Amino acid sequence: MKIYIMFYKKNISYTFLFCFFLLFTPFPAYALQTHGGIEGLYAHQGAHIFFFLAMVIFALRIYKSELILKGSWRYLSFGIWLLAFWNLWAFTGHILALSISKDQITTIESLKTPKLIIYTWKDALYYILKMDHLLCLPAIVLLYLGLTKMLNNSLVNKKLGNNSK
Repeated sequence: MKIYIMFYKKNISYTFLFCFFLLFTPFPAYALQTHGGIEGLYAHQGAHIFFFLAMVIFALRIYKSELILKGSWRYLSFGIWLLAFWNLWAFTGHILALSISKDQITTIESLKTPKLIIYTWKDALYYILKMDHLLCLPAIVLLYLGLTKMLNNSLVNKKLGNNSK
């Protein structure tokens, strides 16, 4: 048990150092993902549909099994619902991306940052839907909190000699 806790604490410190290094040594992210043809978009959209269905089924199973009453599973369930909603959000954004012309995305040479010229409400909606990280990041944090709480509960149960889940 002591070896596991020492290993766990050492991993946390290495993780912290790695994150600190990444935060203070910035480099271009190049977060824009393009697909090399319409077949790449079809596969990507199909993955969004499949992932959405998987998250909804998983969340409903948690709800029906009454695991939602436990704190760790509640965090997981909220994170899963956010991921399901994120898939719809991203799916819609990808569809709207097809209506954006290449002339609307410009680059200012001094900044080297792409800018979107908004003409219609669809362009504005596309711009909003491109901020899908505002849903994905909280979902992942909730999943992390749920899994951490689950791990802590299992460590406490092992320490107390209680093998019930």
